[in-house]
Amino acid sequence: MSNNSSSDSNFELNKQFETEIKKIESEDSIDIKKIYQAIFRRKKLFAVTTGTILVLTGFFNFYNRIFNPVYKGTFTILISDPINETSNNNLSNASLALFEDLANNNNSISDFPTLVEFLKNPILLKPLTKKYDISSKSLANMIKITNESREKKAAKGLLTVSLEIGNFREGENILNELNQIYIKSSLDQRKKQIEDGIKFLDSQAPVFKEKSMQAQSKLATFREQNLIIKPFLKGDTLKNQERLLEEQLFVLKSKRNELFELKNVIKEGKIIALGLKGQIGNDSQALVFFNIDQTLLEEFNKVLTALSEAQTKYTSSSKIVKGLFAKIEKIKPLILKNQLKAVDATIELNETKIINLEKRIVELETIFRTQPDIIKNYNNLQQEVQFAEESLQALRAAKSRFQLQMAQNTSPWSTIVPPEMSKRPIKPSIPKNLILGFFVGISAGIVAALIRDKLDYVFHNVDEVFEEIKVPSLGHIPYTEIFNEQTNSIKELLFNTKDLQKIDANDRYQRFFYQEAFRNIFTSIRFLNTEGKIKSIVVTSSIPSEGKSLTNILLAKTISEIGQRVLLVDADLRKPQLHKRLGMNNIVGLSNLIIDDEIDILGTIQSVPKMDNLKVLTAGVNPPDPTRLLSSNRAKNVMKELSESGEFDLIIYDTPPILLIADAALTSQNTDGMILLVSINKVERNLPKKALMRINDSGSKLLGVITNTRNEDKYNKESNSYADYANYASVNPSQENEISDTSNQSEDLSSFKEETKLENKLKVSIDRVIKSTSHQLNKLIAWIEK
Repeated sequence: MSNNSSSDSNFELNKQFETEIKKIESEDSIDIKKIYQAIFRRKKLFAVTTGTILVLTGFFNFYNRIFNPVYKGTFTILISDPINETSNNNLSNASLALFEDLANNNNSISDFPTLVEFLKNPILLKPLTKKYDISSKSLANMIKITNESREKKAAKGLLTVSLEIGNFREGENILNELNQIYIKSSLDQRKKQIEDGIKFLDSQAPVFKEKSMQAQSKLATFREQNLIIKPFLKGDTLKNQERLLEEQLFVLKSKRNELFELKNVIKEGKIIALGLKGQIGNDSQALVFFNIDQTLLEEFNKVLTALSEAQTKYTSSSKIVKGLFAKIEKIKPLILKNQLKAVDATIELNETKIINLEKRIVELETIFRTQPDIIKNYNNLQQEVQFAEESLQALRAAKSRFQLQMAQNTSPWSTIVPPEMSKRPIKPSIPKNLILGFFVGISAGIVAALIRDKLDYVFHNVDEVFEEIKVPSLGHIPYTEIFNEQTNSIKELLFNTKDLQKIDANDRYQRFFYQEAFRNIFTSIRFLNTEGKIKSIVVTSSIPSEGKSLTNILLAKTISEIGQRVLLVDADLRKPQLHKRLGMNNIVGLSNLIIDDEIDILGTIQSVPKMDNLKVLTAGVNPPDPTRLLSSNRAKNVMKELSESGEFDLIIYDTPPILLIADAALTSQNTDGMILLVSINKVERNLPKKALMRINDSGSKLLGVITNTRNEDKYNKESNSYADYANYASVNPSQENEISDTSNQSEDLSSFKEETKLENKLKVSIDRVIKSTSHQLNKLIAWIEK
């Protein structure tokens, strides 16, 4: 039943550990939250940096505002006349404006950068630089020229000139004189452009006169060759003729259809009435035909009339009526034949006229097709003549306008906003610079905090460790000065090879201090599994030099002092340390037991002097492949035999760092769990996370984390002085007895108390006098860095 409860608790612990590992993996990427946490860790450095920059910015701004102010003055010049430009655009003769632009070399102000360079030219500014003893470069930098009005609306015809200078009175004078220089320079440039323009027009006049004469000659030759004055009139005549012929053709085709209908009527045996004699139609193209035998038709009509009269008098069977019918039947075929011949003759005449009209229309169309080319060539020549004439006239008009402008002697530029200097300095702008300094200070503070956090990317206290990795804590080992000494001294302090009377009082309290820490750790380990007993553990670290081997020694020593049988195994087969720190031989050890199964396991274990409950199994000879050795079945059997031997209450394995090689993970698979040591102010923050992920990937059971202050932290209260614990030790006789028991030497309790009190007072007095100044300075630095 107890075994089931133990497995359930282990399962819950592993499940919690896997959940925390997933959180660590999800937080591995850099995000805003991590940046914020880094800034929060260095919030004081951030605040000091931001505040310093803001204060310096304010100081320099107020200083410059008082001693180095900058004033600004402006004036606006109209460089193009919008009224004249509008009138020019309305000119019918565009060539005039073209010649004026060419003669003036006028690009308006489309080339604005060139205009600015001209106005800042050292030659133009020479009178000012000489008068006020200013370099041309400095003066040019003071001047700013834009083509915008004061209302910030685009105005291409305006130039706004501004001057920024530190001397208000001098700035007024320079601004006024600069305005005059620009107006005068525009007049000088205008005169020079007009003179050059007149010369240019004079040089171009013969050329355009010759072009005009050549164009007129070409047009005259073309008219002679085509026998036309204006080709448009001939084309209209041809079209009118073609239209009349098409109308006549339409009438003839209509009459032809009527003749075919008459022919069909005659073929049916019907005699055409007398009205058909003469003209069919009443226009010039109407058809006319005559009956060939008009007498026969008249006779036929007389018979019809007689028949009608006889039918009124006689019956149809009478001889008179029958005789008239016979006569009609005899005359009728002759009449139909004659009328059919007359219609055929008329149709033939009609077809002849249609064919003649169609031929005439085709001829007119052929003649008309040649007209577009003639008209096109005529137009080209006409335009060439017109362009040459207009160009020549425009050239003469432009020359006249230039001569008139030359006589007027007026400046093309004019000042529309007079020069004016602002009495209020524009630089430095205190609100603007303070806002800028605020943001620069914040940025610098963030950068300083991040850089400092990156350079000092370690845990600074225990709270940071468990806030970051969120894994159960087994305890914390404070910094102890006595363990910074040489190996022999550490051995003496560990196993009391010195006389207790010769041990410094502060060292005694440090002994008490670390002993309590390790007792708390052992208590935490015992309560990890209330149902079962933990018999073997692996204590490892992320990287070397975190105090892992010394921690294992102190933990084993402390547990053995409270009556537990402890075996300390050096499983670091690459760089073993336990035998050096404990002053033992390393001839036969763990590697020998794994390689040679005939060696007695318990016989290889060494005893620690004056520590009956503490045994040590050293690493042994260095094997060529420790990882392969630790992963073998023999290694598993050796560790199992040690655990099941019943000789030890707890076995502690000292292994290489978990992140470097797989030795620690392999060893932990044959134990009850692994403990990770995390050093404060030593290991980078990301390394314990990686170590936890490595442990999780290996399938090892994590028991918890022990934090260790490896280096002295002058800013943590726990390491300032161990004298703070003197009162506690002195008023607690049981703790003093424990210190005496640890050294295994007897002494008089009262004399020890008096001695420690005197030594403590002397120590405190000396520390206060010598370290007061440096301590306060270190506290300030620590406050900023936190």
